[in-house]
Amino acid sequence: MGCTGEKAALCDVVRRVAKRRQVLVTVSNSRILPMLGQFVDIVTKRANCTNFLVVALDHATSAFLAPRGVPHYVKQLTSKDGQDSSKTDNHKSSAFKVRVRLGVRARVGLGFYP
Repeated sequence: MGCTGEKAALCDVVRRVAKRRQVLVTVSNSRILPMLGQFVDIVTKRANCTNFLVVALDHATSAFLAPRGVPHYVKQLTSKDGQDSSKTDNHKSSAFKVRVRLGVRARVGLGFYP
């Protein structure tokens, strides 16, 4: 499967949370932490979903998730114009999300889809 190097951390998180090879993945940066907090509460408390993870586009998002015990993986990206994923607007953040989901699917090959 190729879970070495950069992929090892993501593979570890997926192995811990996957149920029947299924994982709900969301992608977020620190610009929307209040909404991310609401999403996490809904997924964990109302929907009782335990097989999900957040791909954090910056370390501030990771710091927000860690004390809450939310499974996550940090994947910081840079846009073509050099802007990092912690400071992007909605349009660029959406493009990053597509890149992350396709990367998870194609390069890691863990059997889940965007």
